[in-house]
Amino acid sequence: MSELHRAVQELGLRGAMIHARTGDGYLDHPDYRPLLAAAAALEVPVYLHPQIPPQPVRAQY
Repeated sequence: MSELHRAVQELGLRGAMIHARTGDGYLDHPDYRPLLAAAAALEVPVYLHPQIPPQPVRAQY
């Protein structure tokens, strides 16, 4: 998560914005743990940009 560290520490940004999912992966996937840990260590928020639900979810509606 070096990019988050650079963005906050060098560029002065106040947090990060990511999509709530990437493809079929969601934020609770273990791949996101380093990002969330880095944000917690830097004490900055992670804004979750809303998205249209994936097709299988939309089909249930």
